[in-house]
Amino acid sequence: MAEFLTALTDLLVALLAWWCAWKLLQRGPQVERSRRLWAFGLAVQGTAALSGGIYHGVRPHLDPALGSFLWQVTMVLLGVATTLLVCGLGVAVLRPKGARIFLVLMGAKLLAYIAWVWPRTDFFPALCDQALGLFLLGGLLVFGRSRVAAVIPPITLGLGFAVVSGLVQHFRIGMPPFDHNVIYHLLGAVALGCFYLAGRRLHDPSSPPVTVSTRRRG
Repeated sequence: MAEFLTALTDLLVALLAWWCAWKLLQRGPQVERSRRLWAFGLAVQGTAALSGGIYHGVRPHLDPALGSFLWQVTMVLLGVATTLLVCGLGVAVLRPKGARIFLVLMGAKLLAYIAWVWPRTDFFPALCDQALGLFLLGGLLVFGRSRVAAVIPPITLGLGFAVVSGLVQHFRIGMPPFDHNVIYHLLGAVALGCFYLAGRRLHDPSSPPVTVSTRRRG
């Protein structure tokens, strides 16, 4: 295996993401749309981690064209995952009409990202798309802070870990024996855990808002 630790941590991220998505979807068809989109985003994130792990693990043994295709698919899946997460929070924050417009805009953003990333072989477009996704998540939190007060702490913590992981990946910061890819995956796994906790608190606007109680017990 070419990059054992990178492939192994990719697999661990995939398993964690799928478990988180499965737990969020436990209520079946009764799961609200915001939480369902959030869960799908985590599931696609796991699929991207798996395909990325396969690429890192067996790349030297793949036909160059097949390896390039697998990498491009991984990059597209990362964009889909980010888009679904942003859409999930958007549905929780916005009223139905606004949410529909927002979903259309996010779909257009995703198509533009795919057109940008598909001809390329580097990770830079994915990092830019993830940075935009983090910015949109933060903006939605600020805009709908009264509506989604309960998800602000875990999402904010997750955004922090995601930002640090992106910087580690961009500047290739490693700590032997771990290279930048391994550290990126480990920090991403922590961010996934935070996003899972946030997903458990997501609710559509038609549902009673979830707030964090600050009342002291006597």
